[in-house]
Amino acid sequence: MRPPAGCRSCPRTERRCRGSPSATAGFPNTERFWPSHLRQPGRRARSTSLPETPAARIARVPGVAIGLSPKHCTNGPGNRGRMDNKARNRRLMEKASQQHGLISREQAVGLKFSHSGIDRRLESGQWTGIRLGVYRVGAVASSWRQELMSACLWIGPEAVASHTSAARLLKLDGVPVPAIEVTTSKPRNPERTGVVVHRSRSLPTEDRTVIDGIPCTRAARTIIDLASAIEGHQLELALEDALRRRLIQVPWVYRRLRVLGTNGRRGTQSLARFLSERHSGEALTDSALEARVFQLLRKAGLPRPERQFMVTTDEELIARVDFAYPKQRLIIEADGYRYHQDLKAWTHDRDRLNRLAADGWRVMHARWKDVTVGQDRFVKRVQVALQPSKQGRGR
Repeated sequence: MRPPAGCRSCPRTERRCRGSPSATAGFPNTERFWPSHLRQPGRRARSTSLPETPAARIARVPGVAIGLSPKHCTNGPGNRGRMDNKARNRRLMEKASQQHGLISREQAVGLKFSHSGIDRRLESGQWTGIRLGVYRVGAVASSWRQELMSACLWIGPEAVASHTSAARLLKLDGVPVPAIEVTTSKPRNPERTGVVVHRSRSLPTEDRTVIDGIPCTRAARTIIDLASAIEGHQLELALEDALRRRLIQVPWVYRRLRVLGTNGRRGTQSLARFLSERHSGEALTDSALEARVFQLLRKAGLPRPERQFMVTTDEELIARVDFAYPKQRLIIEADGYRYHQDLKAWTHDRDRLNRLAADGWRVMHARWKDVTVGQDRFVKRVQVALQPSKQGRGR
């Protein structure tokens, strides 16, 4: 009796039976290799002098199909370990790429790296220690942002970049070269080199954001923190820039200031004064250069000019100018090169100046050089331009 080609009662329904004709073709006495339920009842398997075939020998190994050697199995323990390592390293590099090539020991352990495995990678030079418990694992060059990210990872997951560091991430005008400043809500006292750590009892979600992968304070909280870290004229420039770019609104800053409190917080009086001036509806400047020109005129004790002044005639609007002294018929324009470098803009400016001159206005131009290295000369020119009008009124 020959066994059927496939047996439905056999649990190995996914492949042919071990004793199927295709498996035993060419071997006459192979009934002893058939499954027991295929043998004839009461009949003993005949002995044979033929050696056991390779197909039969493999068939006796549980879970191995005929014709497939166990050494070719891709699901062995060694291969599984190698596949796990690849997946783990891939997750590590994905995380590090979001953090300027950095990873903390706590994060690496969370990705199933053992402490001994981390130490071996550090000893072999695969990873480089940046700070205590913070490592560079990717081929990323050192940078200020990487240094700031390492400080946040070092202090802990609750830490955020703040003060001048957050102002640089937000690209606020007027802020000096920043230090590495981090704010945390939890106490921590390790040796800190090159990092200024601030503690705050309150760091809610509405005060946090992420810029370039670095956790930092939002614009409103950054402005409040800057009030205690920089000079008043620098704070005014940063506030003007944030308002101009619509990163904040005056009511938002007032609300956060009331929640955080002013007792013991330096610079809040200056900030409140600047906020009240902007809250009154006074026009904002259109550029960082305009803000600096206005600040320079006020600092020099000159009369306060009208900002964003509309020059009109009985018939039409001639132009909107940066600063104007209407009684003296004097206009001051803050001219940044990038806004006047093409032919179309240059032609429009010439037509505009001609129309202003025809209406009796004098126009002065302020450049970045005038508000940085040539402040005294610029202030003197404005004083001279205002003086003839004053003498004319006295006669």
